[in-house]
Amino acid sequence: MPVVKWRRKKDGYLTYDENDADWIYSSIVEASFEDAFLFDGDKQLRIRFNPKVSSFKTVISDTKKVAIGNKYPYFFRNGIVAYKEFPISGLISYLSDENEYFMLREKDLGMDYDWQDSTDITDENLIYERRFKMAVLDWLNEDNVKLFKSPGEGNYIVRISNVSLQPNDSLSRMLHTFTCTATEISDFNIDTLLDYNFLTVEEDTSS
Repeated sequence: MPVVKWRRKKDGYLTYDENDADWIYSSIVEASFEDAFLFDGDKQLRIRFNPKVSSFKTVISDTKKVAIGNKYPYFFRNGIVAYKEFPISGLISYLSDENEYFMLREKDLGMDYDWQDSTDITDENLIYERRFKMAVLDWLNEDNVKLFKSPGEGNYIVRISNVSLQPNDSLSRMLHTFTCTATEISDFNIDTLLDYNFLTVEEDTSS
């Protein structure tokens, strides 16, 4: 496999193939994946269990005016305002983070190196799940921008708000489902991914 490097040039983003030593324009590659993800440039939360987006809308700015003597109202639209907003929910469990992209099991959760995953309601699982869901709750409430990725809805740069947890009483409240609102705050493109530190590339300083 060739080594591929990215460099940013004035006329766009190019890739360099070490095999033929020529600069070529990169092509769009569609990713195929399951589940949904939230990413802040450092940590990634995998929404693996019961992921839901119960509604999906484009927010627009309309003003309604009712004139004297008219039967019907007038509508005036701000043609610039148009952003997506949607609720997200999912069951929180450390079992969704088997690759430790969100938390390190030994360092952050305090697990033994030979811990065997289980869904049993044990003292250890109660402790680990509590530590994990509290970390998720704090992370979702952080004052930063996140990248939402989903095969059903697509990719959006969002701010998260209205975060809450609902316990699963049938499991002695060991597991909780989170709900939140995602609001699109920027276009999804290579420039915004760089601006929000979701992606890094090598800068080409040549003329």
